[in-house]
Amino acid sequence: MKHNKKAQIQQIVYFMVLIFTIAITILISKVIFNEFDDALESGDMHTTESRKALRDMDTAFPTLDNAILMILILLTVGLIITSFFIPTHPIFMFINVIGIFVLCFLGMILSNLYRDIIINSDQFLLVYGSFTKMNFIMNQLPWIAAIIIFIVTIIQYTKFQSGG
Repeated sequence: MKHNKKAQIQQIVYFMVLIFTIAITILISKVIFNEFDDALESGDMHTTESRKALRDMDTAFPTLDNAILMILILLTVGLIITSFFIPTHPIFMFINVIGIFVLCFLGMILSNLYRDIIINSDQFLLVYGSFTKMNFIMNQLPWIAAIIIFIVTIIQYTKFQSGG
């Protein structure tokens, strides 16, 4: 049976970019929602039903904050499971050590980019406080990446002794 011998580093890069993209998309959707709601209010175009619908949508945004945490957990579990099935040899552990530094650097870039996007936009700054879990994840992205690659490396290389 032929196994895929790709390292997990590429998957963790995709993982981090996905988390960043989802976070920015959630922020953009909240800004658009606020602008839409304000435009309807100022134009006096709201009806009772539209106000109720928009309030229901507004109460759904904390669910997105929880959703990004669940995505982080599920992707991490998926990476751990797939790392168990990748055949490795301890001699390639040097690549994972370099990967830790590369992923931490990428995490710092994405985390700083997220912070710069928030700081440089008044609209994003207004909705920033609505997403505490997402902000924590994005601010700690380099540490999260380091912990994930460390766990994946341990799982990949400890199974070698048992015939992996």
